[in-house]
Amino acid sequence: MHIPTFHINERAPEVILAIMTIGAQYRFEHRNAERIFHVSKAVLFERMSRESRLPSRPSYSSASQVPLGIPPYSNFGDQSLTAPQVAAERNASWKQIEVTRCLLILMGYATWENARLVQEAFHLQGLLVRHLREAGLTEDPLRSDPRAPLDWYEWADQESGRRTKLIAFCFVHIHSIAYNAYPSLRSNEIHLRLPCSTMEWIAATPQEWEAAQRERGPQQLFFQDALTLLLQKSRSAVPLDPIPAPLGNYILLHGLLQRIHLVSELSLPNGNHSTTLPTEELNKLE
Repeated sequence: MHIPTFHINERAPEVILAIMTIGAQYRFEHRNAERIFHVSKAVLFERMSRESRLPSRPSYSSASQVPLGIPPYSNFGDQSLTAPQVAAERNASWKQIEVTRCLLILMGYATWENARLVQEAFHLQGLLVRHLREAGLTEDPLRSDPRAPLDWYEWADQESGRRTKLIAFCFVHIHSIAYNAYPSLRSNEIHLRLPCSTMEWIAATPQEWEAAQRERGPQQLFFQDALTLLLQKSRSAVPLDPIPAPLGNYILLHGLLQRIHLVSELSLPNGNHSTTLPTEELNKLE
């Protein structure tokens, strides 16, 4: 969430309740945290149930999705759309990302609690992965340039949506590490640009943000491109250009860890019934 432009009255009630759940957890108010968790989840599930009953909802599958580079307040380049249609598209996009945020925060809370709540975390993880795929994990490289004429608030919504999806991928992978489960969301599904520079993200005013944009240099690479560069066969160190922000490095780290996990799972056992990574793969990962 982009703190400088965050306004509590613009967020969905279930998201605010989810944030309160984490707050109570960090204050060791375990009874309050669990109570608020169940309230947030009940509100979220009721909203999802009502939305599923609405006729002709827009589809956000991987085959037909809102390009992330086009903000939810635009008309997606279609001048034939009427004002009500544009408003409906904006509303649907906002609801989709709020559902994703809420599922992610609630899953984060439940993951580190008692065994009963951990089971809830896995149920929430399944819903989260489904919603991520519906919202779309691809953005159009030709229409995602932050230098496009967006104002600070529009840009913050766009970047926040991207980061929500990338952090969700990371936390779903943390689940697979912590509980030794097969990854339910693979890195080859992620076709998003890495997060923007730290200076752009922490800018407290539009003026600071504009100055950070002027100084930032080229755009960040797409996740897949950066991961491919890291795994190229050449043994010479070729730095990524531009250097990813700390969050970008964290996301790439999860991409590498997941590759180790999956390659290891697919490797054949040797004589002592244990598996070893192929030499070529070891060289890449080294």
